[in-house]
Amino acid sequence: MSISPGADPPRGRSPARRAPRLTSWLLLAGLGLGLAPATACVTSGEGEKMNAEIADLRKRLDDIDKRDADYKEQVARLKKE
Repeated sequence: MSISPGADPPRGRSPARRAPRLTSWLLLAGLGLGLAPATACVTSGEGEKMNAEIADLRKRLDDIDKRDADYKEQVARLKKE
């Protein structure tokens, strides 16, 4: 295979045809890296605080669900009357 000027290009894709494809792959790879989820670190104290807040929110949600069930029962009873 000769790379001197005027020599026939090697079989397969010519460098001119490979460049846009390579650029496309690099662009896609860059976008993929840019869209990757960000990682974060928290201290153990912050983690414990977050867990406590999550537990509190779960309890509040459970309370709301119980009240909702009670309200639905009351509505059903009133519709029967």
